[in-house]
Amino acid sequence: MTTSSTSIDKQTLWRERMAAWEVSGLSQPRFCKQNNISYSTFGYWRTRLRNKKPIEQPTELYHFLPVNVKNDDNNALTLKINDETFS
Repeated sequence: MTTSSTSIDKQTLWRERMAAWEVSGLSQPRFCKQNNISYSTFGYWRTRLRNKKPIEQPTELYHFLPVNVKNDDNNALTLKINDETFS
């Protein structure tokens, strides 16, 4: 049995959404509301992905962190990590 690329694309999309939810710190309903995702569809995919081995094993593991953006008149980019600032 072969898996279509559309199925893989959907699984990839939902894995990314699950990862974003996990790091967001939001409840499932709040995350769904903020991202215009059906809560029942979110639950379906969460269960499906939890109970199924991934089709593709990623070669690298990515971790996404929240980013706070401040709009100011300065066009410089400053990165702050653990109280250390990089400009």
